[in-house]
Amino acid sequence: MNRFLRLSLTLIILTLFSTAYAVLPYREGSEVFITGTGSAGYNDNVFLAHTAKKNSFVFDEIPGLEIDDNTNADTKGMLTSKEDFVQYASVSHQNTELNHTDFNGEYSDDKLLLDLDAGFNQFAQNTRETVGVVPNGVIVRNDVTNATPNGEWTLSEKTKLGLGFNYNDDHYKTPGFTSLTVYEVPANVYYEVAPKLSASAGYRYRYSQVIGNNSTDNYFNVGGRGEFTPKLHGTVNVGYLQRDPSHGSKQAEVGLESNLEYDFSEKTTFRLGASNDFSNASTGGSEKVLSITGEATSKLSEQFTADLAVSYSHIRYAGSTRTDDYVEGTGTLSYLYNKYLTFSGSYTYRNNSSTLAGVQFGNNVVAASVTVRF
Repeated sequence: MNRFLRLSLTLIILTLFSTAYAVLPYREGSEVFITGTGSAGYNDNVFLAHTAKKNSFVFDEIPGLEIDDNTNADTKGMLTSKEDFVQYASVSHQNTELNHTDFNGEYSDDKLLLDLDAGFNQFAQNTRETVGVVPNGVIVRNDVTNATPNGEWTLSEKTKLGLGFNYNDDHYKTPGFTSLTVYEVPANVYYEVAPKLSASAGYRYRYSQVIGNNSTDNYFNVGGRGEFTPKLHGTVNVGYLQRDPSHGSKQAEVGLESNLEYDFSEKTTFRLGASNDFSNASTGGSEKVLSITGEATSKLSEQFTADLAVSYSHIRYAGSTRTDDYVEGTGTLSYLYNKYLTFSGSYTYRNNSSTLAGVQFGNNVVAASVTVRF
């Protein structure tokens, strides 16, 4: 099926879904939107190769459907589904079609907060993890399914209990990689120590199911959340992190999770995240990953918004002398023409340095896009 027919069929399906939803009984406050994004970009290293780099113009056509349910003060939800038609000018044999479907729902009252995030997302892109595993000239495909129901109960005027379950399944379609399924159960107790500020004590159990080497992680932590100052708010915890693999010896680390936001002014916000945790490589091995992320968002005017995001990761591979240092940065400028139409331009830089020969790479991507929502 050619590109025009696929795009037309997708738009027809989305229109039928929105029409069907419109005739279903729902309370005032629900809305249905047809969305669409068209983008054109230039990628100077499509396969993230160390040598023999291949560049290409890349075009994306992304029709979608969004259903927002804000029927009352206690419940809200949003369902989005998009179909991404990816076209490469120079490596057309890598053209593909990807689906991205996500749901977020929330219920809250004076005593209880329930939240559910779930999704199914298809990806066709090379990352630091895939370099050196498949021959140059292959773009890696994987499907990710996730569900994260979480609840928080108010036990007393100052005490709250949080309990959740996180499921993530990363299934590779490209040979040479190991699919991964992760189950997590986080539990936290929060005690208010000052207005809008709580201390926390928590435990997280995680089981990673990988062919050949499953592992169990335990993370005991203490921290805080809320407003640390009138302009600084978020969550921080630090603690003892242990990994027990089915093959090999136990490993221990100082665990860290931090997500902070600083309101510099009415128009500018800074965000800082940090993490030190175990992870799993796409080939099934264990990793220790220290990551730091920073982001700045500024509303330059009623129409223009600028966003800058930078991240750094230091990765150590278990049972190997390999270490990687990965840096990625993206700058985006968006122009809101009206409530239906947005234009944006972006530049992305990626660089990986490694003690393993042949997996180093650099990458630059420039893109422009237009998004409609009606």
